[in-house]
Amino acid sequence: MVVTLADAKQALPVIHDADDALITTQIEAAQGYVEQYIGRPVPWPDADDPSKPAGVPAPIKQAILILVRDYYFQKDEGAAAAKRLMSPFRVSWGV
Repeated sequence: MVVTLADAKQALPVIHDADDALITTQIEAAQGYVEQYIGRPVPWPDADDPSKPAGVPAPIKQAILILVRDYYFQKDEGAAAAKRLMSPFRVSWGV
């Protein structure tokens, strides 16, 4: 995961440990959504050395955090903002 549990808890903000398993699942789901949307794994292979992962751009991390926040608070307010952050990183727009 490119977003840690600590990152997500700080963004929510959550100071207790009771929801750690839930938040971890939400991070995984958000990263999966981002990977599906942009059409590549996060992190993706480095252009110069495909055996190494490339750094993850801040907009991708922020998109994951926005989605985690939506999932945690059961809202659908950040999806459009997350898509705007992810769009420049898409490799295939599909049909």
